[in-house]
Amino acid sequence: MHAVCPPGRETRFNETPFREMDPMLDWLEATLPDALRRPYALFGHSLGGCVAYALARRRFLEGRSLPVCLFVSATLPAWRERPHPLHRLDEAGMREQLRTYDPHRFPFDQHPELWETFLPVLRADFRLVETYSPPEEGRTLPVPLVVLSGCQDPIASPSAMSEWRQATDASFDQILIDDGHFFIRDKPLAVLNAVEKGMRKVLDGSAVVAKAL
Repeated sequence: MHAVCPPGRETRFNETPFREMDPMLDWLEATLPDALRRPYALFGHSLGGCVAYALARRRFLEGRSLPVCLFVSATLPAWRERPHPLHRLDEAGMREQLRTYDPHRFPFDQHPELWETFLPVLRADFRLVETYSPPEEGRTLPVPLVVLSGCQDPIASPSAMSEWRQATDASFDQILIDDGHFFIRDKPLAVLNAVEKGMRKVLDGSAVVAKAL
């Protein structure tokens, strides 16, 4: 498993985060050259789900090797209209919208001193996702697609996540997890079980899993 840490977070916090999709994809291609040459799968949660799909779509349009399976977790379909982009909101508006993602464990209520530090990264992340709108050409991939949905996710509801079916002409599976948007944090074993189930369905277990975020 290759857990990718993009600029702007964790050990790379002092690096400038990406604000557009193409530079992010260029960086991923440069970061994972060996993994992307072997049989591989892509997994991404929230922002990462959009990035994983965008990477698979670009490789499809360029005629390069595709993932044996694409896992999209808690991510609205990339082509879905976003009438109120968060990256354009003022600080107060963004903070209130972010609270809806995790109202009971909102980190900036617990640690308000971190808000100013993380705001540029959050704004860059949302700009990257909200300005990525792939045209219909190349939207549908010949790749098995597994979507993971939180039953109580206020952002990427199970009904919205079901629209990802449009992104594949191969197999499609939707797995529901009894939690909110951050089920990857709260129910990690359920996520791992879903990935294992998806991988067993499409291959013999020899693939390398490249995690987009």
